Amino acid sequence: MTDATQLRLDPLQLTEFYHDEFVKDQVAEFRALVGPLVPGARVVDLGGGIGHFASALARETGARVEVIDSDPESVRRCADQGVPATTGDAITTRAADGAEVATFNMILHHLVTPGFDATRALQVAALANLARPGGPRRVFVNEYIYEGLLVPSLSAAAIFRVTSSGLLSRLAAAVARVVPSLRANTFGVGVRFRDAADWRRMFDAAGWRVIGHVSDRRDKISFARRVALALNDIRQDSFLLERS
Repeated sequence: MTDATQLRLDPLQLTEFYHDEFVKDQVAEFRALVGPLVPGARVVDLGGGIGHFASALARETGARVEVIDSDPESVRRCADQGVPATTGDAITTRAADGAEVATFNMILHHLVTPGFDATRALQVAALANLARPGGPRRVFVNEYIYEGLLVPSLSAAAIFRVTSSGLLSRLAAAVARVVPSLRANTFGVGVRFRDAADWRRMFDAAGWRVIGHVSDRRDKISFARRVALALNDIRQDSFLLERS
């Protein structure tokens, strides 16, 4: 599986992710799951954007944290704040080989293609790429968990259907002008959230097993979103993986 059909956010959409809103909690969860690192231990942050997480993680742990990102502008901004960064793709990169930990920090849900099955294959491929011989010892994953009211997987699948469709995205964007809580910054490209059990199945399919899990950061859900998407829970979970 290659990323030939991968759909990517445009530069304007990417700028909406240039923030450090969740970094403090993400670093705390990394430290809780990974434990102490030897000073200078190598950590590779895949899809690390402009380096907010990498910079904070290096400062808090003493690790040598590098960013790999497919967006050249993000890589340039990393350099501006002294974060080592290289342009690369999560599906094929070997830049994390030999690292103590590799991280997917709110990144896997952005690896999408036009279809459900191909999107799943793409996300599994990114995880499996790290499981190849010589890859990192452990993987830290921080991800959104979307749980539906009746069928846990239904809400996340509906979000992908809407955000990946040009027509449905335009309709949803029009509604979001009236109901701002329904706005999405991935309209027209797609975003593939999952429920917790589905993420675990993907980790297993890629050759990883969960050895640690933190689940304590819940998002507030507006009434409009809860009803429109049949949502029961939105939260941000962290997982620590090792080879199965």
